Amino acid sequence: MWLDQRGNVLHTTDIDALRGQVAGGPDGSCTVLYDRAPIAGEYYLTVFDRSFARQWTVAVPQASAAGADFKLVSLTEGYLAQIGNVLTEYIWSGKELWTDTETRGTVRTIASPTKDGFYIVTKDLDMNDGFHVKRAGTIHQ
Repeated sequence: MWLDQRGNVLHTTDIDALRGQVAGGPDGSCTVLYDRAPIAGEYYLTVFDRSFARQWTVAVPQASAAGADFKLVSLTEGYLAQIGNVLTEYIWSGKELWTDTETRGTVRTIASPTKDGFYIVTKDLDMNDGFHVKRAGTIHQ
């Protein structure tokens, strides 16, 4: 939904999804990460430009269970999608840069984007009260 300064609806669009996350881009774009399948988990990332025209939609690698928690973070050079224990970074054009799957029994939570990357808070499932904070930089060549 796109609102004017007075809160009047200027434009809306429908996305066939069970649930979603939204993040704004620095250029006024809007990105939506959403889940379409209740059993298998079918995730997509869609970007709308500042005029609310759909620019692209890509399938997000599905390597986690349906119903997994998911998050979307806007980065300086694109977006970071987290679905369960899978992280995938995309640039503004929709091209996937990398995917990482955590397989060591830990759960990731994206804490915050930074100018040149993001922070990840990891809770080790073997620890009762322990967390690890990692800083990841996004350096692209």
